[in-house]
Amino acid sequence: MNLEPPCGYLNFFVTAQLQAKAMIHSAHETIKKMSAAGELPEVRNPEIEELAKVRPNPKSLLKILATDPMTLGPSDRVDFLTAFERHVSWINFEFQEAIVAVAGESSTEPEKIFDGVDQSERDEVATALRISSNTAQTRIDIARTLVKELPATCEALAAGDISIKHADSIAREIESAIRLGVPKVAIEEIEKVGIDRKSTRLNSSHRCISYAVFCLKKK
Repeated sequence: MNLEPPCGYLNFFVTAQLQAKAMIHSAHETIKKMSAAGELPEVRNPEIEELAKVRPNPKSLLKILATDPMTLGPSDRVDFLTAFERHVSWINFEFQEAIVAVAGESSTEPEKIFDGVDQSERDEVATALRISSNTAQTRIDIARTLVKELPATCEALAAGDISIKHADSIAREIESAIRLGVPKVAIEEIEKVGIDRKSTRLNSSHRCISYAVFCLKKK
């Protein structure tokens, strides 16, 4: 009994295999050309899109750190950058609380006659952050203002809705208003104005807050 397949079948399979290889090669070449010309439809990563919208948290931060942005498509890379920036804002909120934890919520009186206010706390923060004493005092003042006086700004920062520069601008202006004895209700209104301004219009926000403080000084 002859078990060998007829030559016609062998020729058919060989021809089909060669045609399949040629089609696959042609498809790969077409994809390369379309990709180079920007004509290839982009496949979005839904997880990256979600990371750009979710409220920053430890779990979402781990996902970001585990993602290589170079493996993402153009649109996903933009979403990845957005997600990263929002998580940086959240980390900066936690950072402000950490500064207050070290420096305390209020200024301390000097232990020695020649020491200044917050001398020991300022030195501790300066050492921990490897910055000058003057810079450390500025960091302490801003952190205290944010954590103690500006709950809405802290919430926006923790949610990733504003940047640390935006929050810093609000804190600096309101700190001067607090020193002038501006009423709490007015402080809340000034804070609201500052938060409502988008971070891309930070300079406009700064001018608006400054003008509000200036008007209150005149009253």
